[in-house]
Amino acid sequence: MALDKTIRTAIEDAVRDGDQSAQLSKKIIAWLEAVASGSEDIHDQEHAERRLEVLFDAVKVQGEEGE
Repeated sequence: MALDKTIRTAIEDAVRDGDQSAQLSKKIIAWLEAVASGSEDIHDQEHAERRLEVLFDAVKVQGEEGE
């Protein structure tokens, strides 16, 4: 099942409004599409932790070194 276009657009808008990289929205959308298609179980704690780590690593935080 494909992710609804409205949800995809909302994620892209929120990421852009948060001054984050477009790569972050792509990663979030990819994860949600994997869950929606059934190829990934959102309740699988081990996989969820790895995905969240990837997402957290992609987030740009104000005040980080180099900002």
